[in-house]
This record gives sequence, structure tokens and C-alpha cells, in this order.
Amino acid sequence: MRIVLGYLAGLGFWVGAEILRRRLVQPSGVFAALAAGGSITLFAATLAGAHLYDLFSLNTAFAILCVVALTTMWLAISHGPLLAALGIIGAYVVPVLVSTGSNNIEAALGYSAVITASSLLLLNYVSRPWLWWGPVIGALGWWLLSFGVDREIYVRGWYLLGIAYLFAAVPGLDWIVRRDTALKPPTDTVKAYLRSVFTPTNQSNDFDLLLVFILLNGAAAVSIYLESRYQLAILRWLPLLAFTLFFARKREGLVLAAWFAVISTLAAWIAIHLHSIDTRLALRPAETQFSALYFQYLAAMAVAVLGMGLWNYSNRRSQQMWAALASLTPVLALITGYLTTAPNPDAWALGSFLFGFAYVSVACILINSPDRRPLVIWLFFSGHLAIACAAAIEFSPHTLTLALALQLVSLAWILRRFKVDVTWLIEVLTTLVILRLTANPWLMSYSTTEHWSLWAYGGSTACCLAAWQMLHPRHNLAVSTSKVSAWLEGASLHLLALTLWVELRYWLYDGDIFRSEYTALEAGLNVILFGMIGISYFLRSRASTNIAGLYRWFSNAALLLAGFNYLIILLASLFGLHWIHGDVSPRPIFNQGLLYYAVPVAVAWGVYQFGAPSYRRWARLVAGAGAFVFINIEIRHLWTGSFDIYHFGGFSNGELFTYSATWLICAIMLLITGMRRSMVHWYPIGLAMLALVIAKIFIVDMADLVGLMRVASFLGLGLSLLGLAFLHQRFAPSGDTEDTANPET
Repeated sequence: MRIVLGYLAGLGFWVGAEILRRRLVQPSGVFAALAAGGSITLFAATLAGAHLYDLFSLNTAFAILCVVALTTMWLAISHGPLLAALGIIGAYVVPVLVSTGSNNIEAALGYSAVITASSLLLLNYVSRPWLWWGPVIGALGWWLLSFGVDREIYVRGWYLLGIAYLFAAVPGLDWIVRRDTALKPPTDTVKAYLRSVFTPTNQSNDFDLLLVFILLNGAAAVSIYLESRYQLAILRWLPLLAFTLFFARKREGLVLAAWFAVISTLAAWIAIHLHSIDTRLALRPAETQFSALYFQYLAAMAVAVLGMGLWNYSNRRSQQMWAALASLTPVLALITGYLTTAPNPDAWALGSFLFGFAYVSVACILINSPDRRPLVIWLFFSGHLAIACAAAIEFSPHTLTLALALQLVSLAWILRRFKVDVTWLIEVLTTLVILRLTANPWLMSYSTTEHWSLWAYGGSTACCLAAWQMLHPRHNLAVSTSKVSAWLEGASLHLLALTLWVELRYWLYDGDIFRSEYTALEAGLNVILFGMIGISYFLRSRASTNIAGLYRWFSNAALLLAGFNYLIILLASLFGLHWIHGDVSPRPIFNQGLLYYAVPVAVAWGVYQFGAPSYRRWARLVAGAGAFVFINIEIRHLWTGSFDIYHFGGFSNGELFTYSATWLICAIMLLITGMRRSMVHWYPIGLAMLALVIAKIFIVDMADLVGLMRVASFLGLGLSLLGLAFLHQRFAPSGDTEDTANPET
């Protein structure tokens, strides 16, 4: 009786809402709420009948719930978006509410596709921007739930393809996907295309479709990675990519989705073969028995993108984007295949060279055709990339980054030859090279028998410098290159810093650059290296107009690294660690102390003279304190032959007297300098040091002296203080002079 009354109440709400709507004509949110209450009541009654009272089977409950959800969506045509949202949500969650535990995920995905079609059909009559995302979340939600099944399924790719077709065809009832939309204004360059796509005036239905197709192709890439299966890869994953290319042929705003589909797919296949070795990432070759299937997939993908990209290029829309995609994809597929298969360098190098030679040959044939200029530009770039990769593969597997850096020179030549703005791509490639070389310690392992750092880091730096010189504003090029020139200059400085660092470690550790070892010698050299880099970056920031903030950021980072290394040296000295004093030369003055303690003082003084104003006060303090530490360390070494302050039988009288005499000289120099140059900060420091010297003499130095030696020591101290008083009267400015110079005082 309860279930029957629930059904009668729910149907009564539906009927009452419809009668009131027809009588009052004008739509009201109250009627929609009444109809929504009917749907919720029917849902509750069905679930209670199935789960609480076992009045009917789960299959019967599933059918009833489907009818209720679809009827709710049909009623939404009259009652508005509130009821539409309720119907869409209810329809997607029905299988979860009445699950039989059969794990028939194929049927569930088919049901999700039907509900997606119904929801999108409803949106043709009830249009709200936020309703659009209900089918998106529901369809992708069921794709995500499919991974909870404990068995393999092979329909995810086709499911995503079906969802993509529904989103392309059902809105507007464009069943053969032939609707034509163009961006305004026209896009003749890649930069213009990106600007047009993300312009608010163009963010209409095509922008929503772009996001949907990016999500669907991202889901496909995740599926490829999680399933890690080579079998039937062409049939499972290539159709969605092909449909994305086909759908974007006339929907100009979706070209970016085609790019994302290609890049995410290749990235997924690379990610499948990644594994960790000793905290570093390395690529594991594909299993031999599946190599043929893998090659077939990569070849089919390259051919499909090349063919459809050239076809779409012929439509004369977004030609730069299509020419770039069609030209680059085969080369990127070739690189992916080389990185993820068993090495056979000669064959791969030959194939890459032939690829590049063919590209460049075709570009030379078409170079005088103005209509094919975008294609010629990208054929040259892709051909240069393929030839550079061939050289990298043939000579060393660790120079692919150099091959990428060589494209900076290629792009600079293309900009000068064709007068086309590719500065954005130069900036992107520069960033990739920097990130790749900066993260090198965690990405790959290298042989210690080859001096690979010289061409990987040094070669990339040389390429960046060459591109910077080619695009310098003094050449008065047709395209404005001031910004990219500054970008390349900063990148050259950064790469030069990395080159110096890896070369330093190469010579310190016999070629094992990324050895997990950190010596005091390296710490001292790092202070020099990072200090000089920090100063140079700041000087460049003062002359830069475009990326001054980036220069200052790198300057701060380098100076912090220098300070960190110096702090480690000081702490090791303070605690008497063998790490810092274990292999010190017994030679006075000219020993490791110059590197560990004197050079940081010079670096700090350099920061004070040439660094940022906000750092100068701290640099002066570090320089002064560091000089004091250096002097005392050298005194300790002079008497004991070591930097160790805890051993060698304590401190002798001679060593203690040397400290006192040296400190007294330092105090006198600080006082005189502070008086003569009116340095208000130096004078109190000198007084404090003088007080420290006097206290040390009375408390420490005189403790072991008796008789005439004690008298002579006091006499010497008194004469020193009298001399200091004379110097103070001689050099200190008079009060009248101060008042005249500064009346306010």
C-alpha cells in the first residue's frame, strides 16, 4: 500500500503541474518544483519497492527508473531547466541505484551513451549554459567507473568515440557533421588562431565543444596509459583521433582539440614505457612480441594525421595550425617509436634522415609558391628537426635535447627568410630545453665514459646564443624580435650557468655528473659559480625591458644557492666536521681556506657593489663577518695546520696572542675607516670589537702570565689604547663641522 500510494502521489504531482501550467499559461518555477517533486517521489517509491520490500526485481526497477528519468526530461521541455537537470542526474545514476553486481560494464556504457543522446536532444529545447555540463560529467563519470571492473574490456575507445559523435551531431541535429563555423577575424598565424579562440566574443558553442573534445581525448590518453595494451590499438584508439580531425575540418575552433589529441596520445605511449631506476626516470623498450603491433599503430596514426591534416589544410582555414600538425606528427611519432623500442640506432637514424631529407626537398620545390607558404615553413622546420634527430640518434642517444635546441637556429632562419612571426614557438622551445636540462638529474641516467655534457649542455647553450644573435633587434627584421631576443639572452645565461655546473661536477667526479656526493670542494666552487651567476642576472635585469622580472627571479635563486652552500661550509666548520677539514693542505695561507672562506667574502662584496639594493646591506654584513671568520680560520691553520677548532690540544698562548693582536688591528681599522669616511655602521662595530679584545686580554690571555710578562702585556695594551685615542682625535670630525654640514642635527 505504501508503494502504491507513493506512485499515485508522484503521478498526481506530474498531472497537477501540467494542469496548472496549461490553465495559467505563464510558466512558473512553482510548477517545475511540483513536477520535480513527482519525479523524486517516483524514484523513491521504486527504490523502496526494490530494496526494502522486494516487491519486484532489480531489472524491473531499472526499467521503471529509466522511464521516470526519460519522462522527467520530456516534461522539462514544458517546465524548464530545473526539471531537465533532475532528469539528467536521475538517468545517469539509475544503474548505480539498482546495481545487480553483474559487472556488465559494456551494457552500462551503452546505457550511458543512450542517456547522453537523450540529454543532448533535450538541450535543443531547454537551453542553459550550465545544463551542457550535465551530459559531459555523466558520460565521463561512467567512463571512470568502468575502471572499477576486475576484467579487461575493449570498448572504452569506441564508447568515447560514440560520446564525441553525440556531442558533435545531436546539438542542432547535425547528423552528418557538416555545420560550418569560422573564427572572426580570420587566423593566418598560430598566434592569431590562439588569440581568436580565447577571445570572449568567440567563446560560444564551439568553445564548449573544444573543451569537451579535449576532455574526451584526454580520457582516451588516460585509458591508453592505464590499459597498456598493444592489441587492437589501431581499432580501439585511432577512430577517436580520426573523428576529431574530421570534425575540426569546418569547425575552426576545434583545431586545438586535434593538436591536443595527437600530443596526449603520444605522451600516453611514452608514459607507458617510463619506469624509475635509482630515483631517475628511464624508458623501458616495448616487449618484443608486441613491437610489430606498436609500430603499426604509430605508422597508422602518422599517416592518418598527415593525410587528414593536409586535407583540412586545403580548406584554407587555420592553415598554419593544420600545416604544423600535419608536418610535425610523423616526426614526433618517429621520435616516440625510437624512444620506446629496443635500440637500433643505425636504422632509426637512417629513417629519420630520409624523413627530413624528403621534407626539405618538398619544401624547396614549393618555396616559390605563395599559396603554400605556411606548409613550406613547417616542412622546413619539421625537416630540420628530423635531420637533427638523425644526427643525435647516430652519435649519441643523449643528445635529443641538442636536436631540440638546434630548432632554435632553424626557427630563427625561418623568421628571417620568410618574415613570419614564430617568436612564440621559439619561446616555447627555449622553455622546453631549459626545463629538460634543469630536470636532467631526475630524468635519465648517463654513461660516465662519454663527455656528453659538453654537447648536451654546451651545445644547447651555443644554439641559444646563435639564435639570439640572429634575432637581435639591430638587424632591423620585418618582425619585432626585441622580446624574443631578450628571452633568448636570459635563456643563454641560464644554460651557461647549467653548463658550468655540470662541467664542474664532470671534472670533480670523473664523468659521473649526477653522483650522489657533495664535497666541501664542490660547495666552495658552487659559491663562486652561483654568486657570479646571481650578479650577472641582476646586471642583465637592469638592462632588460621585457623580462627584467624573470632575470631578477633567477638572480635571487642563484644568490640563495650561493648562500646555502656557504652556510653549509660555516656549519661544518663550527661543528668541526671531517667533511671540511679532512684533506686540508698544511701550506699556510695558500690552501683550501682561500676557496672555502675568502672567496665567499669576495662574492658577498661583489653583491654589495653590483647587486640589488635590497641585498646590499646583507651582503656587507656577510662580507664583514666572513672576513672575520677567514682571518681566524687562517690563524688556527697557521698554528695547527688544520681548520679543526676542537682538537690539537686546545689553544696555545701564541695562538691566543695572535687572535688578540689581529682583532685589535681589525678594530683599529674599522674605527679609522668609520671616522674618515663617516660610515656610521662601521664605527660601533669597531668599538664592539675593541671591547671584545680588551675583555679577551683580561679574562683569557692574562690567565697564564705572571710577573714581568703580565706587566709588559698591560703596558702594550695601554700604549695601543693611547695610540687609538690619538688617532680618534686626529681623524674624528668636529662637532662644529657636523652641525654645519647637517643643521638639523
